[in-house]
Formats: sequence, C-alpha cells, structure tokens
Amino acid sequence: MSKNTDWPPSRIVGEIKIRGGTLRSLSRSAGLNPDSLRNAL
Repeated sequence: MSKNTDWPPSRIVGEIKIRGGTLRSLSRSAGLNPDSLRNAL
C-alpha cells in the first residue's frame, strides 16, 4: 500500500510548467476564473 502525501504548491506549479501549461490556462480549461488556481494555492 502506497502512502499518499500532499504536494507543496511549488511542486504543483513546477509539474504544470514541465507539462507546458500555466495555472491560468489550466483554470480556464476547467471553466474557472483564470486566477482561481493561483488563489487556491
């Protein structure tokens, strides 16, 4: 059984950038306000 751990915000942002995205573009693609994910982190 694997242990789930929370990722720090910097790792989340880093993974999004590695995959060629931004918080704003990911928010928009989810139908949210462009600043929603930034505010959540």
